Amino acid sequence: MTKLFYYSIRNAFARKLTGILTVGGITLVVFIFCAVLMLSHGLQVTMVDTGSADNVIAVRKSATTEIVSIIPRSQADIIKADPGVAREADGTPLLATEIMVLINPLKRSTGEPANVPVRGVSAMSLKIRPNVKIVQGRMWHEGTSEVIAGAKVARNFAGCGLGETVRFGMRDWTVVGIFEANGSGFESEVWGDVDQLSAAFQ
Repeated sequence: MTKLFYYSIRNAFARKLTGILTVGGITLVVFIFCAVLMLSHGLQVTMVDTGSADNVIAVRKSATTEIVSIIPRSQADIIKADPGVAREADGTPLLATEIMVLINPLKRSTGEPANVPVRGVSAMSLKIRPNVKIVQGRMWHEGTSEVIAGAKVARNFAGCGLGETVRFGMRDWTVVGIFEANGSGFESEVWGDVDQLSAAFQ
């Protein structure tokens, strides 16, 4: 056993380049494996936190995401009348018609543009997502060019912090509130009045 250990040590010094490349290769493989596991875990946690067992997202046939789906208001009214939609005590359907588009604000760290989802929502949108809470500032006033930004967007993108102004849809929008959503993907979005955003993006 002693000789085996001795030969191993002597071989490592005799073949330094081979030994260094072997150790480096193993280290690289382990690092990549750990990075993939961390990325997978992060995505899984974010997606699970963003979803809800009580909520359903209705998209058009063949659409794979909200962004590429278009449902006319007339068809949304049909969905709203479906008996499978939950209702409040007064019979109001717990359904929110929303829009979602992508904008490209600049990242604070690099100054490079990156995609940020903008979601047009209503009061019902907040009611069916009780995990969304405003932690700074206030809610926007209806009929104005005001928005609220998720905590991650406000932290990472220029123009998206409290009191700042971000331009999209041919208009300047003032961020009047910052919200959190238990670390879910909603914190990476900007929210505003659905009617105002619909008009801005036609």
